[in-house]
Formats: sequence, structure tokens, C-alpha cells
Amino acid sequence: MARPSQHQVNYINAGDMSSDVTGTSQDTEFQEVLSFQFVWTGTPTGTIDIELSNDGSTWTPAGLSGSDPAGSAGNAILEIETASKYARAVYSSTSGSGSLSVHYSAKSLG
Repeated sequence: MARPSQHQVNYINAGDMSSDVTGTSQDTEFQEVLSFQFVWTGTPTGTIDIELSNDGSTWTPAGLSGSDPAGSAGNAILEIETASKYARAVYSSTSGSGSLSVHYSAKSLG
């Protein structure tokens, strides 16, 4: 049986949460399980999600529910199994401010 391969990266460092934050696209063509760990400080309020794309220009929210920032520091992990070509992390700001870091990990199960 083939051993799963894993890819990890510190994806967003100190993103300004007083406005929307969108990470760069990650090529996920050979990855099957994706995980984005969101870690924030300050008093941000907004939503976090993963967006997926097959063409690299049209992005569709995955619609994952997580522990969205609600006025205090916190963290959440959003995981998804996908066959999409690209993925990226997004934060949509409603109010407040803070600093966002996102860590990305992916595994190929084949």
C-alpha cells in the first residue's frame, strides 16, 4: 500500500482583518484532503471559508461552517475532500480588527 504524501505551508502571515483577506491559490491537483487552520488575534468579526476552482479564475465558496471570528481571538480548522484543481482560504470582514494567520496542509491518499 502506498504511503500518503503530505504538503504543509504557512499560508497567510499577519493578514489585516479590518478588511477582507484572500490567500493565494494552492494547486491541489494531486491532493485529495485539504486542511486550512485559521488563527486570529484581536477583535475581528466575519466569516472564514475555503474557495475552490477548476480554472484558476472562477472561485466558488465551499460553504463550510466553522467557528467564525466573533469579536475575540480564536482559531478554527476547515477540512475538505475535493477533486478541484485549486483552493484558497478567505476571510470576509464584518467589523473589528485583528491579525490572521492561516496554515495549509494537504494529503494525497493514492
